[in-house]
Amino acid sequence: VQSQPGRALTFDGVNDYVSLGSPAALQLSPGSWVISYWKRSTVIVEGSASCGSAAWIVSSARFYYRGAWRNWAVSEPLTDAWAHIAIVYDLAATTLYRYINGSLTDTVTGVTGAHGSGGEVRIGNYGGSFFTGKMHDWRIYNRALTATEICNLYNATKQSGGDVAGTLYAANLIGWWPCEEINISSIRDASGNDRHGTQSGT
Repeated sequence: VQSQPGRALTFDGVNDYVSLGSPAALQLSPGSWVISYWKRSTVIVEGSASCGSAAWIVSSARFYYRGAWRNWAVSEPLTDAWAHIAIVYDLAATTLYRYINGSLTDTVTGVTGAHGSGGEVRIGNYGGSFFTGKMHDWRIYNRALTATEICNLYNATKQSGGDVAGTLYAANLIGWWPCEEINISSIRDASGNDRHGTQSGT
């Protein structure tokens, strides 16, 4: 089942990315968190899995995470169809989970200190690697959603017009970028927290 967004951000794989600055809340520390988004891409550009000082990014059709002690990179589906991705960190369980289209696909245990290091947070770029494809409906939550809640989030957002008010688990929503702007020089944070992004590239 594909997402049917009204609009989505297109990344050219050359120099496009979105900067969210370096607000403390987006460093995801301390505590549990969820990052979810929709993506569509059939292109992968190989690049380093080291994220430097970034808190989290998507680049080269992979999810990259860097903590103080390790990197984690997992391949994402390369298909000409929309896929919903959710990365969950459960502090109490010291475990990272990755879900695709509401189903658990990857688990990494023994993860402590899963947070950024204070640097710039970007979508679509790290170093010389740039994402090629489309993205839509980025969300960050400050708690670990359960498997059932992730499935609910997938089902609520997979059709055009789903959860357009951002009410699903809104008490824990610290950033939400629907990515439906016509002018993508400014990417609106619809969570009410005013963590707006800026687009770079051509």
